[in-house]
Amino acid sequence: HGRSKVDHLRGLGVVTTVADLLRKVTSGESGWESPAQQLMLVVTHLASVDKDVGSDIMAHSDILRTMVGIMQKSNDPSTCVAVVQAFKAMIKTVPSACFQIMGMGTPLIMMEALRKHRSEPFLEAAMGCMEISTSKPEVARALTASGILPGLAGMVGSPHLPPNAGSSLLNIVENVATCSEEGRK
Repeated sequence: HGRSKVDHLRGLGVVTTVADLLRKVTSGESGWESPAQQLMLVVTHLASVDKDVGSDIMAHSDILRTMVGIMQKSNDPSTCVAVVQAFKAMIKTVPSACFQIMGMGTPLIMMEALRKHRSEPFLEAAMGCMEISTSKPEVARALTASGILPGLAGMVGSPHLPPNAGSSLLNIVENVATCSEEGRK
């Protein structure tokens, strides 16, 4: 039963529709953030449904590119939160998504956005996404190489930090340390 629902979703071309909607919404000059947030919720749900649907989203490179673009152009931290949560859902459902997402320069763009907004919910969401990502040694190595970790650590040291982000950071650091230890063996 669950299977037919997924096939039905795929048959409806939902992913292509979402991609088209995203493109339309984000080409707007103003008033685009709220519909973009809604679409990110749709992507999050779709990615959580099933790994095939998640893979369809990943295979549609426009969607990922647009999501990274949204994070860059957004002036509303809640839009960034929505994007990061959609990324996180993809990574949970399709573990290899991690490489695609991180490979698009997402961590550095995320850092820029975090600096711009200084928003607690956004920082918390970003940390959660990094925490899942760095549990894969290859990603942890790539993130270390990107030089993003000192910046993250600096943010976590800032006074207005959400309590949960601290524990996420510890896990990220631990994941990265573990993978570099393994690299040395």
